[in-house]
Amino acid sequence: MRQFQKAAPRKGQVAHRIRKAPASSRSYFSATFADGASFRDHALLMGIQESAESARRAVSSIAGLSVGIGLASLSTFAGERLQRLQKLLQLQELHQQQQVQQMQLQQLHQQEAQLPSVRTHAIRSSDSAESLARRLIRKNSTLKVSEAYTLNAPLGTGTFGVVLRAKHNRTGIERAIKRIDKKLMPHPLVSQEIEALKLMDHPHVCRLIEYFETKHHLWLVTELCHGEELCDRVVATPTGLPEREVAKLTEQMFRATLHCHKQSVVHHDLKPENFLFTDSHGGGGQDELKLIDFGFAMQEGTSSSSTSSPGGTFMYMSPQVLAGNRATPKDDVWSLGVIFHILLTGEFPFSTNDDRRFQDMVDRGVLRKDVEEHLKSLRCSPQALDLAQKLLTWDDAERISMEDALRHPFLKVFAACEFQDHLLDAEDMYRRLSQLSQSCRLRRIVAAAVAQMVGESWKDGKQVKQTYVQLDKCGYGQVSTSDLGNFLQSRGLSLRAGQLADLAENLQPKGMSYGTFVAAMLDESLIPGNKELCEAVFELLDADHDGIISPEDLHKRLGLSLPESIRTIQEACRSLEDEDLMSSNFIDLDNFMLVLQPPSTAVASTNSGVEGWSISGSKAKDLLSFMQLDKLIAAS
Repeated sequence: MRQFQKAAPRKGQVAHRIRKAPASSRSYFSATFADGASFRDHALLMGIQESAESARRAVSSIAGLSVGIGLASLSTFAGERLQRLQKLLQLQELHQQQQVQQMQLQQLHQQEAQLPSVRTHAIRSSDSAESLARRLIRKNSTLKVSEAYTLNAPLGTGTFGVVLRAKHNRTGIERAIKRIDKKLMPHPLVSQEIEALKLMDHPHVCRLIEYFETKHHLWLVTELCHGEELCDRVVATPTGLPEREVAKLTEQMFRATLHCHKQSVVHHDLKPENFLFTDSHGGGGQDELKLIDFGFAMQEGTSSSSTSSPGGTFMYMSPQVLAGNRATPKDDVWSLGVIFHILLTGEFPFSTNDDRRFQDMVDRGVLRKDVEEHLKSLRCSPQALDLAQKLLTWDDAERISMEDALRHPFLKVFAACEFQDHLLDAEDMYRRLSQLSQSCRLRRIVAAAVAQMVGESWKDGKQVKQTYVQLDKCGYGQVSTSDLGNFLQSRGLSLRAGQLADLAENLQPKGMSYGTFVAAMLDESLIPGNKELCEAVFELLDADHDGIISPEDLHKRLGLSLPESIRTIQEACRSLEDEDLMSSNFIDLDNFMLVLQPPSTAVASTNSGVEGWSISGSKAKDLLSFMQLDKLIAAS
């Protein structure tokens, strides 16, 4: 009897399936066959096994991706933690600096209490930003002159040295640098010239920027005049200039000299060589002069015989200087009379241009008669003759004053304003004055310092200068509230008395100086937009060069009392609407730049979330929040 037998698979069938299955499955299939399982069950199991293998591979891939994501997250977390630690370190360093500043302030407070008599420049309500900014004119002790400036070709030579053309390396502004040989110039004259220049603030007087001192030389850095000397103009017209041009130039010289006298300074060396044209193109109606060289300047009342040299240029000296009398403003009036005669005729008002013959005339006592005879023969208009006679009056008590000379009919007739079309718009001028008036005191000081640096060397500089000359009716560099109101009204803008009073009170109660006017009229983008200028002023104010401006710095640089210095910094911080910063009593460079923004934009810039870190009070709070979050993460 045939026994039922399981059908044998076709050749290669089972072997093929076994080769397709994983090696680990072969023993399982063998066991299954051994137990007599069906082939259908075998196929099902193989399908399940293949699905399980695919799932395993998928799980492995997902696990690898998770590890990668975890590593990336860990790296990001580590970077953030490092940044937080760096910011914490920065905050700790600034906190230590603040503690040092507080200790120094306490020491200064104690010194002030113990030595009240040594306090200089005690703060007064009349201390304007411009007058404070002029205290920043100082000896540069941090750099050599060759490091701060690129020195170029000489512009001229004088009795005690040479004048060089130079460019300021940081700002690119061109300057004139007077190098004085200290062996040739008596020591009192060295200090006198610096102190006299520090007092000057007038459109027709050359400004001192800073100075350097070495063992053998003194270097005076002043604004650069690009034009020729007045002497060159005279030489080019040997028969004299037209009276209209003479009047215009003479008025400028009178204004510059009167400004010196209002500062109790007698120039003592007025001559055509010491008046420079500001521009090189010359001619036409744009000729503007500046007075230079205060090497022989003297305090009013000083005796000319008290110095080792009488000072000045011989043939421009007044009879009183030649006699060794005390210096008075009338000495400069005589010198201007000599210049006035030269401009009209091309000649001196006496019979010689030789020093030895002039000295002989003085010794023989014939100079007075000679001058009077020259005046009688002077051919010019009656007004010009009258002015020449009053300027060259021998007796200084009867000689015309500088104030009266500026009001002389000759100037009123011929020196009528030629710049009416080149003056500032009245409405824009008032807006800028109001904006500076409403600014914090620190910003006003910085604006005045920038004005001292740039002068008229910016796009609206000449227009600003011409406008101020029209405002300054008295001529000596002080614009009254009434003159400002009259000018604005003449230009079509009427203001209430209270509006003008507010401007005067906030800017300069005793009258607006040239420096303050230029500071107010500066292009709104010039200060915050010129980082080099702002950094230069920051370095001037940062007396100890520690990278922050503290009350101690303002005390040293500006002569403010410590309470006033603290209030000045707190007011600046308050303008940024940052109470936490206000409590720190110092300002770093980043916040300093924000303070310099116009009032309407400073707060917006503060709240704009600018990228980067400058540790202010609000950012210190942010840092503390980061630290608390870090603790929570660490705890979890």
